[in-house]
Amino acid sequence: VGVVGVIVLLILPTLFLSSLRVESNVLTFFKSGSRILKDYQFISNHLTGLSTVEMDFRGRQEDCLNTATQLIEKLKDVPGIKPIVYPYGSQLRMSIVVKAMESMAFNQLVKDIQSRVDNLGVSGVKTRLTGTVVLINQVQEKLLHTQIRSFGLAFACIFIIFLFIFRSFSLVMIGIVVNLFPIAILSLFMVLFRIPLNVATVMIASIAIGIAVDDTVYFLRRFRSEILGGGDWEASVERAYLYLAKPMTFTSLVTTLGFFILVLATFKPIAYFGLLGGVTLTAAWAGDVILAPATPCVAPVRAPAAPPPSIHHGLPRVRTPVTSAVKPRRPLASTAATPISLPSPATRMLD
Repeated sequence: VGVVGVIVLLILPTLFLSSLRVESNVLTFFKSGSRILKDYQFISNHLTGLSTVEMDFRGRQEDCLNTATQLIEKLKDVPGIKPIVYPYGSQLRMSIVVKAMESMAFNQLVKDIQSRVDNLGVSGVKTRLTGTVVLINQVQEKLLHTQIRSFGLAFACIFIIFLFIFRSFSLVMIGIVVNLFPIAILSLFMVLFRIPLNVATVMIASIAIGIAVDDTVYFLRRFRSEILGGGDWEASVERAYLYLAKPMTFTSLVTTLGFFILVLATFKPIAYFGLLGGVTLTAAWAGDVILAPATPCVAPVRAPAAPPPSIHHGLPRVRTPVTSAVKPRRPLASTAATPISLPSPATRMLD
């Protein structure tokens, strides 16, 4: 039952990863009452948009102009854009001015424009999409891959370090499970409260895990020492917990409060960074004081048959008698020394 509970606890939040919203539009980084956002919305609604999709046409001048004219006709039914054609060196360029929208709308807009260009069927003209909207779209696509790579690299480093420190696959797997728990809680929290994944929040998991892994190392190190000391796993877990529960709680509390202070920031990425960092560290503390002591009870770690002598801290070592056959030394000849008579002080005075 315990193994199934741990597996469900770790796998269930990962099912919501597909619902994780990715946002790379810088306008969403400001709160609704921000002066910058109000000015941008005023310009976008009354003048023109500030983001553009650039289309380069390469080929004969007449063919490029004909292709651009056909594309303008096909884009008339797309809301929120305004195409402008102008010469660009020896080639032709079209600037499609876009009003403010979310990154997912940018992504759909780029795909729509590209499909309309492909359906033109004009030969002899090469087209290429570029501009700020296309760059935002590319950043958005790379954010999730960056998150996955950062997770993989972080846990690969944790696995190698744990294996070097503990030299026990069971303890390494306990450490990995405990540190996967706050990542699962972070993903579930972002999905439930619709917090987007952006250039700031993408860094939270690796940073928070790098901080929280210290308590895991302390607990498993103490637990390993207790096991090697000859105790059973249940008593070893209890002693390690009683020894480290308060220090882990106090250090996690101070660090978590430091993250939560950033929630007061007016810049959304910093506020999200503080909020999600505090949530991750809180989940990491719960994993260290609840999940870490419970995991050895689910999968007990066996003590080695013969613990090394170095673990008997402060205990006297018992020397075993040497049983090998050693020739006894021949007794030395009696060399009873003749007593030497020293002159008395009175004799010296007489001399």
